Amino acid sequence: MNPKLITAIAALAAFLLPQAVASAQNAGKRPTPTSPAFLAKHFPKGKLRPGAARVINDAQIDANIDASVTGDARAKLRFVMRKLRPQDRDNVTIVLPNGRIFANRAGLAARTYIMRPVAGKPNTFLDDQGREVHTPAATAAPRRASLSSAAFLAFRSSPASVAAVNPPDPTGGDTGPFHRVYSNVGYSFGSANIDLPCQAGQMDPSYETGNVYLGGWGQTYSASDAGVVHSSVYDGSVDDNWALLFKENHAAHSESVSLTRRFQCGQTATITFYAVDGDGTITESDPNDPNALIIDNMLVLNIQGIWNDGTSGSTSQVIYTPNTEWDSSGAGDMIKRMTTIAQSSGFQTNSDGAAFGYDPVYLGPFINWSAAQIGNNSSGVPWSTLYTGGYQDWLIGGPGAPDPSTYVFATVTAADTDESDGIYLHT
Repeated sequence: MNPKLITAIAALAAFLLPQAVASAQNAGKRPTPTSPAFLAKHFPKGKLRPGAARVINDAQIDANIDASVTGDARAKLRFVMRKLRPQDRDNVTIVLPNGRIFANRAGLAARTYIMRPVAGKPNTFLDDQGREVHTPAATAAPRRASLSSAAFLAFRSSPASVAAVNPPDPTGGDTGPFHRVYSNVGYSFGSANIDLPCQAGQMDPSYETGNVYLGGWGQTYSASDAGVVHSSVYDGSVDDNWALLFKENHAAHSESVSLTRRFQCGQTATITFYAVDGDGTITESDPNDPNALIIDNMLVLNIQGIWNDGTSGSTSQVIYTPNTEWDSSGAGDMIKRMTTIAQSSGFQTNSDGAAFGYDPVYLGPFINWSAAQIGNNSSGVPWSTLYTGGYQDWLIGGPGAPDPSTYVFATVTAADTDESDGIYLHT
């Protein structure tokens, strides 16, 4: 066959394949409304964007650690901040598995807290004001355990060597409806610009909360969720806002971290999640001190957004993860993008009229993701179908549930860098 013809056919296939994948994913889906009335409701000041993050180079790290932070705490902060991207070093908080919290800025540690679980309600926690926050269950990772040990090692050494990835398995009940994009194996970095609208939905706060987040699964399948949750107010007021949520679900230590300071609605924030490696050499000075802890590998959630008081800022939360779990190289790790109505255990329903990121009046989804990136070693490239393992729209009941396409609305672009999500549990 003519070489020029072969090249032309290959180019056409490369163009059509991603579009075909996206078209199948988007069958029956609806675009984000664009009417002035819709935009005035959900983005009353236009889509606000935060100012650029402060970039702090290595030589400036010590000057950006408050003088009140001394000794081993200062050494840990210095070590951790060097591991972060320069644009993520402005406001840094470290949360240890034993509950100890320290930060580089005065007062920052006091604004960071570990959410208290609610007895009898799995995956439900209390925020700083005593209100219930419902978070997704730790859904299972792709079923890599079914692979032979040789195949699993192939995943870790060369993710591209294994063509098929089984999808994450959300069965088990304790979760709510969601839309998910998940990567192939081999990535430890994800980032995206995400719209945080006003009047983002209507849910029953006694058992439902809207969640938007990145995250993924580590080498031993434990899940991490890194993003924001919506408040229980949907009226466009100052209380209609978004809170940071960083959740690590590991058998050795599991915590859900948040901030008392919240992000205002009506903006497009940048949310980034990634793993960085420790070196196991820095410890507290007294080995008998219960706070003593070797620097292990770490997970980072950075949000660049607009606070409720109207000021822009960047905040980085750092939590520890076992060296056998996440690795900055991405070996054995996966990244996910999630939009979900988290429902408390025992209260799952597909038909209570709840909506999140979907306006029943204007008939369209509006939790918009854009400029998504994926990669490893603390940096990324545009997230294309080359890196996507698959998509999932999920309702309670799984395969026996109603058709998710009439409840979960998610439109993913052909390139996979952008999507518009919404969920409407109509009766």
